[in-house]
Amino acid sequence: MPNPRQRYPLLLLIACSSFFVLCAFLYVRPYIAAAVGPYRPVHDPYQHTTRYALADKYVGNDFFNHWMWESLDDPTHGRVNYIDKWTARRTNLSFASDTKFVMRADHTNRVAPNARGRDSIRIHSNKAYADSVTILDVEHMPEAARPGPPSGRSA
Repeated sequence: MPNPRQRYPLLLLIACSSFFVLCAFLYVRPYIAAAVGPYRPVHDPYQHTTRYALADKYVGNDFFNHWMWESLDDPTHGRVNYIDKWTARRTNLSFASDTKFVMRADHTNRVAPNARGRDSIRIHSNKAYADSVTILDVEHMPEAARPGPPSGRSA
């Protein structure tokens, strides 16, 4: 009668061999696809690094020249009154120093119930970007209140 412990290493060897074959296939497959596929450039499929270079840097007053302020109705139908760049600067909702740029919503005036909404700023870039990484150095960004659990349930 064969000893069951003698078959276990053989089963382990088969499992390890299958794993090795699978790993080898997964490593070689992109090279084979690149070699046999028509009109495909041959390149290293495992080279995932992309080099980025600084395209634009907006600091301080320079920010005002590269963004467009929109004074339009809120596309999401909220209660907000988007104001233009000059109104934002005049009412101190947008200002800049040598190293900072500030945008904010009006927090001093009371909004009448029949008014369009609170004065705020909506901007978009004058320049479009395709593949990019955007880095912002934000000193303070308020966040909206999160809704609580429904109908008195505990979280």
